[in-house]
Amino acid sequence: MESVLSGHGYRVFRAHTGRIALEAARTAQPRLVIVDVMLPLADPLGLCRQLRDDPEVGPSIPLLVITKSRPAPADHRVAIRSGVWEFLVDPIHPYKLTERVDAYVLATMPSEDPAPAPLTDAEGLYTAEGLNRRARELALQAFHHHAGFACVVLSPAQERDAARVAARLKAAARRSDALGRLG
Repeated sequence: MESVLSGHGYRVFRAHTGRIALEAARTAQPRLVIVDVMLPLADPLGLCRQLRDDPEVGPSIPLLVITKSRPAPADHRVAIRSGVWEFLVDPIHPYKLTERVDAYVLATMPSEDPAPAPLTDAEGLYTAEGLNRRARELALQAFHHHAGFACVVLSPAQERDAARVAARLKAAARRSDALGRLG
């Protein structure tokens, strides 16, 4: 996998444990992370949850998991809650691997706008632009996991209630939820 991706122009960082992978993701600021279920000394989905929760890595980095067998529906439910975008079944054809990686990297490329709109506000909630981007990412994730996808918009009657509603939603949110403010 490393030689295929390197040959396709990607710089590949290898980590031999979950702890090293988390540290490497923090410092390298990757466009994509691939986690092998056979990674020693690591719970692959636990590592994905740590990556997703880490503010230096964040929710928008595609997380792919390499597995030896086709995942069951229950595996997909756990994976989507852990922030996994897609399972890839090993062995994977080099063409399919580069096709998947290219698609995810392209989908998450930053805007060429010299002053892009911020994706989150001071309270850590997504802005309208951030919600739009995150909704596209979550829709792609749901598609690959054969999972449902919903959008819920709440409009507190009073602006003063917005912060209280936001705090309660953030406290109850899952990794697969995107919380934002439209106005």
